[in-house]
Amino acid sequence: LADSVQAATFEELFEKGIRARNAGDFDTAENLFSTALALEPRNADALLLLGLVKAYKKRYDDALEILDEGLAVSPERVDLLLARARVTFWVGRNVEAESAFRVVLEKEPTNVAALIGLGDALRGQGKPGKAREYYESALTLEPNSADANKRLQAVEAESLAWQVNAGYVRSQFGRRPVKDWHEGYAQLVRRFGDDTIVDGRYQRSQRRGFIDENLQLGISYRFSRGLGAYGRIEVTPSADFLPRWGAAAGGDVRLFDGTDWFGPLSATLDLRHRHYGLVDVSNADPGLVLYLLDGRVWITGRLINAYDDSAKDWLDGWFAKIDVQVHDRVRVYAGRAKSPETDFGETVDVFTTLAGAIVDVTPALGVRVDFSYDDRKQSYTRRELSLGLSYRF
Repeated sequence: LADSVQAATFEELFEKGIRARNAGDFDTAENLFSTALALEPRNADALLLLGLVKAYKKRYDDALEILDEGLAVSPERVDLLLARARVTFWVGRNVEAESAFRVVLEKEPTNVAALIGLGDALRGQGKPGKAREYYESALTLEPNSADANKRLQAVEAESLAWQVNAGYVRSQFGRRPVKDWHEGYAQLVRRFGDDTIVDGRYQRSQRRGFIDENLQLGISYRFSRGLGAYGRIEVTPSADFLPRWGAAAGGDVRLFDGTDWFGPLSATLDLRHRHYGLVDVSNADPGLVLYLLDGRVWITGRLINAYDDSAKDWLDGWFAKIDVQVHDRVRVYAGRAKSPETDFGETVDVFTTLAGAIVDVTPALGVRVDFSYDDRKQSYTRRELSLGLSYRF
């Protein structure tokens, strides 16, 4: 191969490189295009294809450098601009990618690939409503586009403004003779634009012959793809075992954008205070969330720090969970935790093992199943099964 490459003309090397790339042999294609460029260093076609091959091999920084060389030769060339925009998106620089795709569309307003790419960049910034407009424009120009259709279906689910959640939870006990607990809940969620979510929740819990009815109101806001915050308040009139009132706040900030298989990495902080009548419990829980494999796997870790005012004591713990998106419509998870829990005015450590699955039967209808096993220190064990439905509209 080395001898034939040295003896070949630019045209022969270029054609062989295209065939190798089309066959998925990116190592050979890279070698052929690089050798061709040694003969014609300013050939924009070869620079374009070499840049794309490096991107396919996930050498994104090298790809951007080669594509910039191509744009230095031919700054108005649309396919070079489009390739650079795509690679910028692949490395997670969504704001920069948005600007790059818009430059392409200024030159070619009907470029379907650029319309889809701009939608992807907006969706990557947490703006599904705006992304939808560009996917629809792409489908208007090319009605049979599988890429645009697939993305539009996904973003339609993300853009649904209302969601109703309802479920039932049953707990059975071991080690001590405790009657089953029964809980039901209903929640209404409203999305405002691409950044604000408001929800209200009602929960009715029956434990040890007592019934508590809890009301919650929450709001979350995304300042950007990498920065979000939330707040929540709750009240339980005539509470017997749930908090009489509580408040929570927190947020997340992205520390690292990552690559297509590792990252992003975000830091989280959850603050909470609950008043149980004679007992007040406060929490300050920092954590991390790491995404892997293009976001299809994510690991959540959190340190738990609770202060029991009645006992004047700090109680610590931890929480770890892994989620796996095994299919576009199926997510499973499993986790383990050691955390302080307050039950009828007493706060003690509880060890928890948990698992579950979330299935989107349709873009609008979802089903959730959760199971957990609690081992309450020097007390009972509890097996909890939860079944839930969600409907988006």
